Amino acid sequence: FDADAMGNVAVHRQLTMFAQALEKTGFIPRLLLWPKECGKGFDDLVINTGEQYASHMKVESFEGFESEYQKALQMVLDEYHVDDVRGIGPDASAAFCADLQSAVEEKILA
Repeated sequence: FDADAMGNVAVHRQLTMFAQALEKTGFIPRLLLWPKECGKGFDDLVINTGEQYASHMKVESFEGFESEYQKALQMVLDEYHVDDVRGIGPDASAAFCADLQSAVEEKILA
């Protein structure tokens, strides 16, 4: 229920832990994804797009999402010339998150 799980690595980490916990109990996690520009949270999406909110969403398995997320993350890390997100300095953090968000959205929502 948070579109910035595609760009904010801390939010993504929480999503991953939740999905893995669900998988351990036999559930197959599915995600509802939408462009962050439509609203950060699901409530923002509905408020900003009205009755058309569903047309902005895509259903994706966590497994499918995670695969594309990791590809996009590696691409953005390469662009920043670092091996790990810990190599991103505080001054570049916001730009990194925005670039990651765009890369993941392009891979998954395009």
